Amino acid sequence: MTAASVVPATKHSADWRRLASLLMTSEHVHITDGGGTDFEFSIRGRRPQVFDGVVDDEDIAAGALDAAVPAGNVAIAPLEDSANGIIAFDVPQAWSGRSIKKLRWEFSGGRLTSWSGDKNAEVLHQAWEKGAGAKDRIGSLSIGVNPRAELGFLQNPIVRGAVSISTGGNEDLGGANGFAFGHQQTLGSANLTLDGKPIVKAGKLLLP
Repeated sequence: MTAASVVPATKHSADWRRLASLLMTSEHVHITDGGGTDFEFSIRGRRPQVFDGVVDDEDIAAGALDAAVPAGNVAIAPLEDSANGIIAFDVPQAWSGRSIKKLRWEFSGGRLTSWSGDKNAEVLHQAWEKGAGAKDRIGSLSIGVNPRAELGFLQNPIVRGAVSISTGGNEDLGGANGFAFGHQQTLGSANLTLDGKPIVKAGKLLLP
């Protein structure tokens, strides 16, 4: 926590801005890994938000009004009806006093149609079934940029090269899902391409 928190926003601002620019000018996202993930969706026309721990005038104009420390990710709301494929998360995620170590989602026609995992994932599923709103739609894509953060903690999405996906509410990112039950989990060794161009390879962030 300490190491991740003291990374200056200015030190890696070029990486954050470059990644945000790539997301803003891309349409198709494809995510794979060696654990069964083969997942794709569209971000066409959506504007990413940079979470670097600072709220400046540019953030305010983009609607990114929240800041937290440690920080270090760029997030975007995908087109809510565009997700298809399988995503098998490989990083444990703390939730409601539990650790979800295995979680697998399958999307078809833009909706979450299959859910499986360990016993804690099933407890989460029960809560999800009782939830309201667009809980079965993709909510966000997040790519981590913080070089000092480590996987396995509450801040998984900020780890450099980590790819996180959520379902449910995403109005805070400019999406169309209103208030809805949501959950976010992370891939630690994903491959991600934007319009066919590699951006993350085996959990390593590639920025030109």
